[in-house]
Amino acid sequence: MIEAGSIDLVLSKPIRRWHIYFGKYVGGLLLYSLILLVAYVLIFVGMGLRTGVWHWKFFGALPMTLFSAALLFSIIAWVGLWTRSTLMSAILGLVYYVVVDSAIGYLGDLGGTPFLADVPAIQTMAEVTKLIFPSFVWLRESAEAAVLSVYVFPWKHVVVGTIWLIICLGTSYNRFRINDY
Repeated sequence: MIEAGSIDLVLSKPIRRWHIYFGKYVGGLLLYSLILLVAYVLIFVGMGLRTGVWHWKFFGALPMTLFSAALLFSIIAWVGLWTRSTLMSAILGLVYYVVVDSAIGYLGDLGGTPFLADVPAIQTMAEVTKLIFPSFVWLRESAEAAVLSVYVFPWKHVVVGTIWLIICLGTSYNRFRINDY
């Protein structure tokens, strides 16, 4: 992310810190979006040429995928600014995505398990988990549903993800603003 020495030249210019921080965030997100769009187009054209079926609703998954990427990128940026380590932010971002997100998805699905559905504490814990933590499991499932032409909008998860996005970007920007490089 932003390490001492690599930002000295940028900070010596008369550019506001929020331009630097959000410019790096949006620039990284735009680069990822471009790569993701190219991958979607290549898959779409490849499957269309191979099967003869041109399923345009395939691109319906793109917005939710980009939102998930923005959310994960904000968590990685937050960790990177608090630890001042690019490697640590990448590792902890991967750990969050693989381990923590899987656990959150599992806890959130406990309320629908047949033998646990009658336990009020389990249902309450599942609902609280869905309302507190952002989960890429449900965002990924809604993107998959868009490919199948099924309208699913997980508004609870999008709202929770948006709140986490704002908190991560806001607190990491504040940390960047008060840090002395």
